[in-house]
Amino acid sequence: MKIMENMSKKMPLIGILAIAAILPQLLSTSPYYLRLITFCFFYIALASSWNIVGGIAGQPFLGMSAPFGVGGYVTMILARYLKMPPLFGMWIGGAFSVIIALLLTPLLKLRVDLFAIGSLSVPIIFMLYFYTTEAFGSCNGISMPPDSFYNETLIAYIFLLLALSAVLVNYKIINSDIGVMMRAIANNPELATASGINIFYLKFLALLISSFFIGVLGGMYSYYMLSVLPETAFDIFWAIQTMLMCIIGGMGTFLGPVIGAPLIYLITTFIGTVFLGVQRLIVGIFLVLLVLFFPEGLPLANMLMSMFARKTGGEQNR
Repeated sequence: MKIMENMSKKMPLIGILAIAAILPQLLSTSPYYLRLITFCFFYIALASSWNIVGGIAGQPFLGMSAPFGVGGYVTMILARYLKMPPLFGMWIGGAFSVIIALLLTPLLKLRVDLFAIGSLSVPIIFMLYFYTTEAFGSCNGISMPPDSFYNETLIAYIFLLLALSAVLVNYKIINSDIGVMMRAIANNPELATASGINIFYLKFLALLISSFFIGVLGGMYSYYMLSVLPETAFDIFWAIQTMLMCIIGGMGTFLGPVIGAPLIYLITTFIGTVFLGVQRLIVGIFLVLLVLFFPEGLPLANMLMSMFARKTGGEQNR
């Protein structure tokens, strides 16, 4: 009976994974819809990556476009000048993004609000540097023609695998002792310190893990676009949009980014096709409304899980 109960609880998840696995192949003949599902996977992965440091550990990493952009540039440089396939180069891009995170560690000693402001300035510095450096293409960035591996359906599956990996890491952290301590830091850092928790080490660990995933995604995104530009790679809007996705779905939950990311992306994309160039305005309006009416956030993941728990519980009691 217990096995059957566990299976019944996992069936919706198995069904969602099965649908996600076949969607890229089904949509391979429709470039528009394939692109939509590819970006849904991309944003789930990106929001889940940010959620480790921004949600679970409670450190609003507004400078996330620094590791994202560095990962993109490293991947494209390796592909353009060393002929390394981007599918390999993106992992090196992730490693370089970890180095960027190491440079940011002094900011972790600051208060949460000061950390957010301090980290926000980092991608701006990187953007100005890459924008004015001819070795990196300056304002034109770096581009490349499609290589023999370039296939949009394959890229969709890679983003899906990266999304699953990021979600799994979130799940493992949340359900571990480290996750409990990270959430204690997020909720009450003073009490966490008094309890003997090494808050600097845990924030440092969360930043490293997030930066690695974000850097890998930056590399894969640049490969998908076949170019990297300083104003795009280091755009602070990446952080604002990603943070909104986590807030909508549920900060610090492993399902929050899974729900919030495609929801925000599809809404902004749909409205953007009707009213051109208003995606950023929409995200800004969403953020203002959330701050005004839902200062604690809008945890859709928790709401859906509670509804599902009540439904399954009611069926078992019959």
